[in-house]
This record gives sequence, structure tokens and C-alpha cells, in this order.
Amino acid sequence: YSGADGYTTFTPVADLDKPIWLVWLMNGEPLPPEHGFPARLLVPGRFGWKNMKQLVWIDFVDDVEELAFQKVWATEYQVQSLTVSPTHMALVDDGLTIRILGRAYAGTDPMDWIRLSFDDGQTWTDVEFTYAPGGDVWTLWRLDWSPPGPGTYRISATCRTLGGQETDPAMQDDPDAVPWPGAQTVEIEVV
Repeated sequence: YSGADGYTTFTPVADLDKPIWLVWLMNGEPLPPEHGFPARLLVPGRFGWKNMKQLVWIDFVDDVEELAFQKVWATEYQVQSLTVSPTHMALVDDGLTIRILGRAYAGTDPMDWIRLSFDDGQTWTDVEFTYAPGGDVWTLWRLDWSPPGPGTYRISATCRTLGGQETDPAMQDDPDAVPWPGAQTVEIEVV
């Protein structure tokens, strides 16, 4: 299939075992341009680059030569947990409680637990789910943390799904991880 911008990709025939949606409305209104007007595909379990926006044609073929850059990209959702606030180095005053916010996702497999570490993975603390409707939707979480004193702390996130998928700590901050490392580490400085 192809979009109005000339981008072309494909979906294996095995994906037809699940419903693939052709979408032209969002909340009862025509899709806005940033979401793919006039129509887009939603392919369950596949990253966004497989969910064609501004769809102009679909063709069924026996064999497809995938473009070189697409061959190295992961196509199926992988479990991931991200710290969204703070997003990078932040300064806070000693003695204050810091609210850490994040999200986690693994496609159709809902989250079982999400944990944070402030000591390079020696100990882990469970976070509170603030929005966890199930599969195919991001789980939102938070943790109120009181630093033990001044210093720089690395905040690492990890998670596991109900199906048993876990983030791989070895992939954290790996610049070669494609397209996401699965978990994220940020730093915070307490003064």
C-alpha cells in the first residue's frame, strides 16, 4: 500500500488473520491531516510506520521486495516503558517530593507491572498505574519519590506484560536499538 506522499510499505498476509482497519473518522469527525486524512490503515500489533496515512492505494501481490531501510526496522510492537517527566536532566531542591510520570506499551499485551530504579538496578520500586485500560492502549503511571539527599540520580524504568514480555535492561540507552530501546533511563540532579 502507498500514501499520498509516495511512501510505500506492506503487511504480510498473516496479518489478515486480525482485523486491519481502514479509518476515515476520528471521534465522529473526518480525520485531521496529522492523523492521515482522508483515510489511513490501522494494523494491530504493528508500529506506526506500518499504519499508512493518506492512503491512496492497496494492492495484493505474491512477493514484495522490502526497501533496505525497512529491513532493519522492527515492525511488531515490543514492550517498552518510558519516563515522560522529567524527560531529561532536571534540577530539584533537596527535601522535595518529585512526581515522576511515564507510560508503557506492548501492543495487545496489557501491562502487569512497571518499576523504577534510582540505583542502577540494584533495587526497584513499583509505580502506580493511573490509566490502564488494557491492550492496544498506552498504560500511564506515576511515582512520587523523595530523594535521600543531594546528588545525581539515574532513573531507570522497566516493565512486564501479563503475557510475560519484559523490557531488556541491556537495551537501555542503546543508540542502535531500532526503533525504541524498550526502556529508558533519565537523570535528575538534587541540589
